[in-house]
Amino acid sequence: MQRLKSTGSPPMPRPGGSWLAGMMIGTAIMTLATQAMMLGAGAAIKNATLKDR
Repeated sequence: MQRLKSTGSPPMPRPGGSWLAGMMIGTAIMTLATQAMMLGAGAAIKNATLKDR
C-alpha cells in the first residue's frame, strides 16, 4: 500500500484532443439514433394509416 502512494513519478498528463474526439463520436451516435427513431416513427405511422383503410 505504501508503495502505491509514493511512487515518485508525476501523474501522466491527459491528451488534450480527447474531448474533441469524444464530442464528435457522441454527435455521430446521436445523429444515427435520431435517424433510426425517425425511420421507426415513419414506419409506425405508415403502418397505422394503412390499417385504417
